[in-house]
Amino acid sequence: MRNIAVVLSRIACVVIVTAIAARSSVPSDPARAAALAGRATEAMPGFEETTPPVPVPDVRFADAGGRPLTLADFRGRVVLLNFWATWCAPCVREMPSLDRLQARLGGPEFEVVALSLDRGGAALVTPFFERLGITHLRQYLDTSSRSSTAFGVRGLPTTVLIDRDGRELGRVSGPAEWDSEAAIAFISSHLEGAITTTGSFD
Repeated sequence: MRNIAVVLSRIACVVIVTAIAARSSVPSDPARAAALAGRATEAMPGFEETTPPVPVPDVRFADAGGRPLTLADFRGRVVLLNFWATWCAPCVREMPSLDRLQARLGGPEFEVVALSLDRGGAALVTPFFERLGITHLRQYLDTSSRSSTAFGVRGLPTTVLIDRDGRELGRVSGPAEWDSEAAIAFISSHLEGAITTTGSFD
């Protein structure tokens, strides 16, 4: 009986230690999360941090079906807002990497919002997505381009990182490899370990 008690005691200790280690691996502590985010920012080429973070304008746009949306509809998720157009050559090169990023990290905690500024709307974006094999990104459309003006966008592509509270954390002006290891670590650092990797959020 004593041997059984010793074995059970050891098992309990292992379970407790494992649980503590698992909890410590998630950067739930704000200071630790900030440190991780800082290191990831250094590793993400071209990212210009917004200090302090500022509330984003609640711009209006639509999905492929014409349903009106605003950025407030994404509150509670980390959003990577990408301004692009089909006529923009750097955007064309960048788009597949955004699609792969959405495939890897997209879910209830995170979404890539690739916002087209094409005046032709879905009539241009749908065949463009089909031609490039874009299957994980949803279509978001702003045929007026007012959203880019509200964000002070000076050129395409421009990509803005927005936190769960609707604040701009920073931006990248120009194309980036959004599915690179540096970019994945960069985005993940802002998700505080709560990442869903099963695809787009429905």
